[in-house]
Amino acid sequence: MLGLAVADALATPAQWSRPGSAPPIRDLIGGGPHDLPRGAWRADTAMALCTAASLSARGRYERDAELAELRAWQREGAHSATGECVGITAGVAHALVNGAPSIDIDDGLDACVRAIPIALFHFADSAAREQALATSAALTSREPVTSARVRIFVAALRAALHGDERAWRSIWDDLGEAQVVTEPRLIVRQILFGESTWKDAALAAANLGGEAQGIPALVGALAGARYGVEAIPLAWRESVAHATLLRERSDGLLADALVELAGLA
Repeated sequence: MLGLAVADALATPAQWSRPGSAPPIRDLIGGGPHDLPRGAWRADTAMALCTAASLSARGRYERDAELAELRAWQREGAHSATGECVGITAGVAHALVNGAPSIDIDDGLDACVRAIPIALFHFADSAAREQALATSAALTSREPVTSARVRIFVAALRAALHGDERAWRSIWDDLGEAQVVTEPRLIVRQILFGESTWKDAALAAANLGGEAQGIPALVGALAGARYGVEAIPLAWRESVAHATLLRERSDGLLADALVELAGLA
């Protein structure tokens, strides 16, 4: 969760910019189209926190609870870094207002990002996890490819947290290579296999620019699961917005996962 937020904040200056049109991002600096302060993250982290809050409050996944938290973020800036709803996409905005995704807007990666706290919360109960992931994705997504992306990212997250290198490589190897990399799964794969540290992976994702919303957050989370929190530069960990809240939410998800594990034992 901390890796997700720091990588999301790193990418702030390049949001909606043309790739290569801005100076390379090398540090946590803020700015961007919303002129955010240093360490402030955007929509992806806010949505992940909305989902985490709904899980901890109810002790289980409930569609209406997640929807209520997401709508509170959209309307009031709840769970945001600045008290405002920053960086929401047209597709997510439509889905939250109308209660269903638009048939005219392609899915983004928000369902994949929101899958992270669900996968952590339901780490032990596969049946509950699969049902929650499917229900959550349907809030804002309608395309079959989104379900495939969620499965890949969650499987990779779990392999990394288990320290299962063979499973980690098998998941990504199954995607194969592409001469022209455009599919988000392949972009994430390329970054994770091309960089050997959390910092390098996060910076590579942050410098994608354009409309690569969701990719920095996913790379930050997956690399964080693989390399551990200590791999994230200390100065960035301490400077990210609401660092204490992020740790508390993460600790809460861990505690809930352990309670679930004990109940299944």
